[in-house]
Amino acid sequence: MRFEEWQPPIIEDGKPTKWNWVVQHPEKLIIKKQTSIGSFTYINALEGVEIQENVQIDSHCSIYSYHTLQQAIQRGKVLIKKNVHIGYYCIVGNGSVINRDTILDDRITVESDVIIGKKCLLICIINLI
Repeated sequence: MRFEEWQPPIIEDGKPTKWNWVVQHPEKLIIKKQTSIGSFTYINALEGVEIQENVQIDSHCSIYSYHTLQQAIQRGKVLIKKNVHIGYYCIVGNGSVINRDTILDDRITVESDVIIGKKCLLICIINLI
């Protein structure tokens, strides 16, 4: 089994973990068992980020509980529930909730204060002509 010997990661504020992902404000980050986070992912947990059991976050993702946009401050706890898979290059905005058993395809942007239901599949289709 993939997670038989899963251990919680050692996280220092603003420094890459041994898997090359970075967290700001790790004291406000909750990571439950059997979670996998890909390299080059950034998590800003100033307002709180909770990642529940058996979540997979692929590389190059960004999760923001706090950010500024055009001089406006946006904040809110992010909750990613059990059995969620977040694909490569996704962005999850502050105040958002991704409910259990949901899959975000690669390059999905979840704006601020969005609630995604259970067992959803969000896909990204790009047509290059």
